[in-house]
Amino acid sequence: MLPVAACAFGICLGLNLNVLVLIPITLAVLATSLTSAHLAGQGLFEGAATALLQAVSCQAGYVVGLTAREPVSHLLMRLKVRQSKRV
Repeated sequence: MLPVAACAFGICLGLNLNVLVLIPITLAVLATSLTSAHLAGQGLFEGAATALLQAVSCQAGYVVGLTAREPVSHLLMRLKVRQSKRV
């Protein structure tokens, strides 16, 4: 469930922010996952595997969001939710 949530979070980041946001977000995901795994009593290898899976799924979600940025923008303009960029 957590990789799906990390992927959805990455999609939201990809739709709205630049690529430089991936560095602090990835570090935060790794630190949070490793701390959570340590507190849950998991070993170092299991915690590192979980942290790596979540970081990769967050970055994959970012790529999906980045790819979907233009179609979502066009859809929002068509639905008149956002102002058109035309003059």
